[in-house]
Amino acid sequence: MWKTRLLAVLICIVYFLFVYFQIEGEDNMLMTLTEVLLVPLVALGYFAFEKKKTFYFTGFILLFALSDLLDLFVGYFNYELYYLLGNIMYIIAYTFLLLEIFKSTDFSYLLKRFKVHLIVLLVLNIYLVYVLQSIVHPFIGFTYKYYIEILYNVIMVTLLSIGLLNYIHKENNKAMYLFLGSVLIVFSEVIWLANTYVVEKDFLGIISKSFALAAFFCFYMQVQYLNEEGKETRVKLDNN
Repeated sequence: MWKTRLLAVLICIVYFLFVYFQIEGEDNMLMTLTEVLLVPLVALGYFAFEKKKTFYFTGFILLFALSDLLDLFVGYFNYELYYLLGNIMYIIAYTFLLLEIFKSTDFSYLLKRFKVHLIVLLVLNIYLVYVLQSIVHPFIGFTYKYYIEILYNVIMVTLLSIGLLNYIHKENNKAMYLFLGSVLIVFSEVIWLANTYVVEKDFLGIISKSFALAAFFCFYMQVQYLNEEGKETRVKLDNN
């Protein structure tokens, strides 16, 4: 137990150092180091102390942490390779997280109970991807990066929608933490996009990383709960 608390204290220290360096903007190396270590430290806690590991979530947190760590080596190899490798790892990581949610989602139940919700979410997803692509297009054009960004954004908005539907039809703690984590990680990505392509502000970087750290706390918490919780609620709905 004390080891878990020690790691939690270490994560808090690294986070507050990141906020300090982000505000001061005096040492880019230290700021980058503290920023990229946050998720890997959470991953370390998961691998070292968590007994209820799952294959898909393990793949998600491992690839996400490795992609974050790539920022430490951006100056040591070709930027195009860095961009491609980093984004592919994030895309695969989010795909693993989607599969983690998919494996406990009853799609026949969703189609039966939430047809209208599915249609509305599909329309919103298409619009969100369009908006996100309109932001990045002036900077990357119709290069291979444009299509990587499309795939990235489609997976992100799909994650948000599936997380919401999963929570609506399960109404248990596991689904709640997955949904909250999905909301926070998508907000983190959108704010990062605005900070990178629209206007660069220190506070946006802080907010983006804060949302990402909160998202991983939620994802870590969902591991503690079983998928079977909340089954009684679904039975009542089916009987209505």
